[in-house]
Amino acid sequence: MSIEAEKAYLAGFVDGEGSVVITTVSAPINGRKRHLLSLSIVNTDLVVLKVLGDEWPGGALYTRERRKIRGWKPCGCLRWTTASAVRVLREISPYLRIKAPQAEVAFEFAETLRSRAHPTVPLTDSEWLAREQLRL
Repeated sequence: MSIEAEKAYLAGFVDGEGSVVITTVSAPINGRKRHLLSLSIVNTDLVVLKVLGDEWPGGALYTRERRKIRGWKPCGCLRWTTASAVRVLREISPYLRIKAPQAEVAFEFAETLRSRAHPTVPLTDSEWLAREQLRL
């Protein structure tokens, strides 16, 4: 499969089974909230998720074990966060249809990250508000 075909293949998964989310999380050390960009694909075909994760490094594959419920399949979530998510989205964005608007917001969010010279310095109120307005 050509590189462009692989990009289109992943974009199809993102459009159909994926999500692009900006959320807040608390830092474990100081409890300070920060924003996190997440690109995720959830599917019951764990082999496909593993292959996609191998072809598009920087993500993590999480799985849920099979429950003892008839007809229930194990499922997995392949997730890239912040810098890795932006990198993957930039590669596949020409092929996105449904998630294209969310990818554009993710790129705007990425600009707020690059503009910060010292990431450990707390966000100003205006920086926080700008990121909050981009949350998906």
